[in-house]
Amino acid sequence: MCLPPYLHDNVPRQLDLLAGLASLSDRCDTASLQQLLSCVSLCSAHHPVIIHAKSRLVQRIVTRDPVRMKDASQVCVHLLNPLVIGLSCKELR
Repeated sequence: MCLPPYLHDNVPRQLDLLAGLASLSDRCDTASLQQLLSCVSLCSAHHPVIIHAKSRLVQRIVTRDPVRMKDASQVCVHLLNPLVIGLSCKELR
């Protein structure tokens, strides 16, 4: 997926998108969750605040209903990679 101009280099808008996805993730089924996870990739993987927001989304999904996360590749690409990047990011320590 390509980053739309509306979100490009705009951290507050990307945070709003991630907050919306987090809220929606609480109420959706497995198929819908997969679509939401693909939207997570629209946000930058380089800004510390965005990485932190992605890691919070991981925690939220895992603590609420981890059974819905059945596709291992989706989980790794959209959730675990940002979490690992976040843990290694010096700005978040």
